[in-house]
Amino acid sequence: MENEVYWADYLNNKLERLQGYHNHKENMVNAGFLVQLTLFFTIIMCNIWPPQWMAGLEMVSYIFY
Repeated sequence: MENEVYWADYLNNKLERLQGYHNHKENMVNAGFLVQLTLFFTIIMCNIWPPQWMAGLEMVSYIFY
């Protein structure tokens, strides 16, 4: 009986650790995505986009506007 309790506790702890690992990975992916979105919209909104060299290229500037 004691052996069964030991294995049940072991498996329960293992599952909790794996769930915590998975949740941490998911949180870090969401944080990275928010950082990328923030950088993208900062570049677009700060009047540094489009670059000066792109103004002469009509087709390229049309695609990016």
